Amino acid sequence: MKYLTKIKDTEIVVEIERVDDHFQVQIDGDSYHAEMFQLDGAESYLFRINNEPHQIEITKKDHQYSVSYRGDNYLCHIEDERLARLRSSIKGSEQSQTEHVVSTPMPGLIVEINVAVGQEVRKGESLLTIEAMKMENEISAPEDAVVTEINVAEKQAVEMGQELLVLEYIE
Repeated sequence: MKYLTKIKDTEIVVEIERVDDHFQVQIDGDSYHAEMFQLDGAESYLFRINNEPHQIEITKKDHQYSVSYRGDNYLCHIEDERLARLRSSIKGSEQSQTEHVVSTPMPGLIVEINVAVGQEVRKGESLLTIEAMKMENEISAPEDAVVTEINVAEKQAVEMGQELLVLEYIE
């Protein structure tokens, strides 16, 4: 699986593949043999990277991770490539600069719709959840908006590029 990681202003591409009892990790093209062990605390891990041990504390909230390593703290934003594609599918309509169409970049199943027509939503608020490739992906409002159309129903199968919702941004 490929992950897009951002630490401060630096973007890093991380690919992780499970191989038997370890992981093969590529970070910006450099390859590493990695093992991970959770320690007593729920947020404490021991990573063995190319047989060198590293103890790391990791706290997760949404797609933000606070990572503590050797006394330094890092705030990381991590998205898998599927979620990044879903977020990029939110595009502006040609007809209006304030009207925006939310569509899906891959086939899936609508699991839950969290909004109604006429409802105001805030940036980051969940609009709906799609199950794609056995993983649930939450679609969130990219800006403060009003839901003007809902073109799908729960338990409905959707195709790649299908229009899900229409939002009108609040100016």
